[in-house]
Amino acid sequence: MTENQIIQNTDEVDYVTAEGISYSALSRLADGPDSYINKEKITGDFLDNGSAVDILLTEGEDAFHDQFYIMTADKPSSDMMLAYTNTMIETDDPQIAMAASGYKRAVTAEKWEAEGKPYYDAIKAAGNKIVIDFDQNTKIMATVKQLKSNEFTKNFFEKDLPEGIEICYQFTHYWDFKYTSELTGELKTRKTKLKIDILIVNHNIQKIYAKDLKTTGKGTGAFVSSYRKYKYYLQEGLYQSGVEDWRDNNYPEYEIEPFEFIVAQIGAYTEPLIFSVSHEEHAYNIYGGETGSGYYIKGVADLLEDLNYYENLDKWIYPKEVLENNGRINIELFR
Repeated sequence: MTENQIIQNTDEVDYVTAEGISYSALSRLADGPDSYINKEKITGDFLDNGSAVDILLTEGEDAFHDQFYIMTADKPSSDMMLAYTNTMIETDDPQIAMAASGYKRAVTAEKWEAEGKPYYDAIKAAGNKIVIDFDQNTKIMATVKQLKSNEFTKNFFEKDLPEGIEICYQFTHYWDFKYTSELTGELKTRKTKLKIDILIVNHNIQKIYAKDLKTTGKGTGAFVSSYRKYKYYLQEGLYQSGVEDWRDNNYPEYEIEPFEFIVAQIGAYTEPLIFSVSHEEHAYNIYGGETGSGYYIKGVADLLEDLNYYENLDKWIYPKEVLENNGRINIELFR
């Protein structure tokens, strides 16, 4: 190991296809075994916006333009021309496009050039890139500028670092996650993986910091509800454990600070906030626990135990609790 240098994977492993349970897989598993098996890809402007901000801040403008295309042409204003143009994009066949659009007569060259072709040309030029419109791009750039200038977040994106401090963006790590089975008391392992937006190593004070970027369409103060809704507690549990494994193998004497989420609103309408997850909360994220209202939330180890259960039975429709109760769910409204 080179001294004072973050070890990063250099074997060109593709993170998406690499073996290992990821946060997204755990999140699906928490919704049930059927969701775990059926990997429905979630799409939408809010995801595109967040990915764009992430890439601009951690990978740079070249990577952004490799993956995104900024749309400058307007969509056709009429529904019929929009349907015609979209079909032309897919088929390049005017007859099929005319049938799909509802036009009774062939679209003239003049009408096509004026109303449909600019949008057609732009979409064709985009190829496989993600298309974002001008308004989206304006909001994305405002968010990036805000994060780079805000007094509490700008240091995470500095290029000129003080001596003894390293920052690695899009840090990946693959390891065997170890946990104790609550059923048998056995020590178990499962191959896991992570990709963290920001990993900071301060060699001067022997501390390690892991941080993840999140963007939202709401005010940043509402992130706590998103933390639960999108199961970011599982992300924290898995990622912080992965950082611990990496630390143990590289800088065993270093201390790991609590995991943090850097949250910004797309469009920079509210100021960024940093949400910190305590070491005590981290333990719940691993082994689960009850909320203040008495609702039990499964942690990383709970879900990996469930995964073993489903794999052993090879049953992927009903959740474990429903299988064990012969297909029944007990109603406990007044518990």
